[in-house]
Amino acid sequence: MPAQGLTPAIRDEIARLGHADIMVGIPSFKNAATIGYVVRAAQAGLVQYFPDLRPVLVNSDAGSPDGTGRVAVGGVAHKPWRVEAAEAELPRGAKAVAKPLLAGAKPTHDNEFKLTLVERTLEVVLSEARSAA
Repeated sequence: MPAQGLTPAIRDEIARLGHADIMVGIPSFKNAATIGYVVRAAQAGLVQYFPDLRPVLVNSDAGSPDGTGRVAVGGVAHKPWRVEAAEAELPRGAKAVAKPLLAGAKPTHDNEFKLTLVERTLEVVLSEARSAA
């Protein structure tokens, strides 16, 4: 798509990202009930199988009236999910944040790898946030 077809906000976000090593595109329309799962699965796969690459997820939503785009950006739910005890640990790093965030998690043999994914994802996100500050 030519640059003039993109909104200024999208052009600014592309400039802010700079580059990506891998991109996953997720087309959607009226998928608010399922897009959160799709985004989480794509993100988990990128972290698990391409841990050293800089990924970008792109949701191409055709203006869904059900809020699909908002859910995709949130990645998990219609409302933000916050754990204040985890937020208080942000200055101490990813391991410290992960502990209260995952308190009470009861993984099964088949999904216990996700606990490590959470910590690794937090490390990347916190590192990028520090770099941007």
